[in-house]
Amino acid sequence: LMFVLVIAMLTSTGQVQGFYEDFETTGAQYSLFGNAEVADSYLYTPGDWTGGAVLDGMYPASVSDPSIKTATFNLLGNTYDWTSVGYQFGTSGTDLMGTQYPMVPKGWLIRYIPNVEKLRLYHNDENRTQVYNEVHAMPGGLDVNADYELVVEDSGTSVTFWVQNAANPTINTGQVTYDTSGLTRFGDQDVMHFIDMDTQGGGYDDVTIIPEPVTIAMLGLGGLLLRRRRR
Repeated sequence: LMFVLVIAMLTSTGQVQGFYEDFETTGAQYSLFGNAEVADSYLYTPGDWTGGAVLDGMYPASVSDPSIKTATFNLLGNTYDWTSVGYQFGTSGTDLMGTQYPMVPKGWLIRYIPNVEKLRLYHNDENRTQVYNEVHAMPGGLDVNADYELVVEDSGTSVTFWVQNAANPTINTGQVTYDTSGLTRFGDQDVMHFIDMDTQGGGYDDVTIIPEPVTIAMLGLGGLLLRRRRR
């Protein structure tokens, strides 16, 4: 009974079900700003400095769910000049800044920029405040033909993020944790954000929500309780 209750409770919050998006249909993709297209099973923004934030239900509209978000990206063999992959949270997607970056949604933005090997964190208010900007080199250097994952865990009061090699997660940038409790969230949407200065300098695919570790632990505990009762 305990196990069934745990399953019912967690399923009702959407934390167990997860989410997966695989870009397979070639062509234009809805984007709030810039161009977003699918080619060779990757979403990319062709040669557009303004980039693209895809807002068509990629993530559930809840900041109370601290699931881990993972986006796999591949630099497609290019030199990745000012290509970046990012994740924006705490945004409505429609409340725009209107000053320095008039088409950028307000909210928090994490960006990984491969050519300078930096992880950055912005609070997109009227002035787009950059609150974190440090070099995080990938051990052994970046492989332009490899798949990488931008991983983000948002607890609602802090955010932890890093980049890792998809085939070998032990190769990673190291984790960054930042307290986000003191600054405004402008909404409850989570979106992916991708900028590409080249014709096809990079892309991302296989966007996934992975249940948070505490959820997995509770499921395991429920199973143990059920086994013990049967004995």
